[in-house]
Amino acid sequence: MSRLKASLDSLVARLSPCLIPLKKRRLILCYHRLADIAAQHSNPFYNVTLTTPIKNFEQQIRWLSSFCRFTTLDQLHQPNNSQQWQVAITFDDGYRDNLTLGLPILEQYQVPITLFSATAYTEDPELIPWWDICNYLMNVPTTPALQQALTTLSTGLDFPTSVHSDLHIRLSLALQKLNTQGPQHKAQALNQQLLAALNNTGATLNNDMLSCAELQAFAASPWVDIGAHTHTHPNMALLTGAQQQSELVASLNCLKQWGITPSAWFAYPFGKRRNYTDETLSLLSSLGLKGALTTDSGYITAQSNAYRLPRFSIDGRWSLPSFKARLLAGPFLKSLQKAA
Repeated sequence: MSRLKASLDSLVARLSPCLIPLKKRRLILCYHRLADIAAQHSNPFYNVTLTTPIKNFEQQIRWLSSFCRFTTLDQLHQPNNSQQWQVAITFDDGYRDNLTLGLPILEQYQVPITLFSATAYTEDPELIPWWDICNYLMNVPTTPALQQALTTLSTGLDFPTSVHSDLHIRLSLALQKLNTQGPQHKAQALNQQLLAALNNTGATLNNDMLSCAELQAFAASPWVDIGAHTHTHPNMALLTGAQQQSELVASLNCLKQWGITPSAWFAYPFGKRRNYTDETLSLLSSLGLKGALTTDSGYITAQSNAYRLPRFSIDGRWSLPSFKARLLAGPFLKSLQKAA
């Protein structure tokens, strides 16, 4: 399958000069993290899928700039007769590298972006997102103290040990399952216990999110809008209506308290249909937000629901040919691969 995928990507990339003029597309890209080569090997929170090498990012933006018009989300959602492809760039979560590595490239190519901030992690640098705890477990070498702490913690987990023999992987899977499927109180408890276990082994952990001052500096750029991504990045479908509203209001209020005017757009944490409810859409509308972004791949059309706009999630492992293929013929390639 991987060889077929690579061959299809290469073919579509070579045909890109012919494919681009066939239909003028409108689309949104979703990035998470950026990294230089050194950071890829030294950052304990590194995740290969969610982290785009900065060299690749620059190549992607340069290629897009050769034929498309970069737009804001407001501009993209308004029907128009543009004779160019229109692309909106977004970043989810609010990582520091979006500012330190991304902003110079965005300014060079004059690319407007919207960054969606999970504000709790900017508010408290010692709060580590559960997925970064997973990354830490997978990246950091085991010490006797860490192994003992994790062994003690794992004995109370209601999770089959037969899933994998490696303790780090078992705990990462348990953490992922609880945070994405619930129950929420058990997920929060395990997050806190794992973080405490890591800190008790001598590690002093701070998250990689933008600080309040950094977020303010980012927002000061004429190329950057900041939007809400909830406060703690939960799976909204697991929350009651009141809890969902609390997450949305807390995120919006944090941005306002920091002197940042929130974007009129929202990005769902995780972004799949199973991660939000119809009530979520109603709450967003009642709060005056224009729409919301998913992580379902697809193009923006006249029929697109403003509160379920698709985005192409960028995989950090993609080569430039793969990037071109996903944007030019992503839905078609996906159907071919399923058929195969």
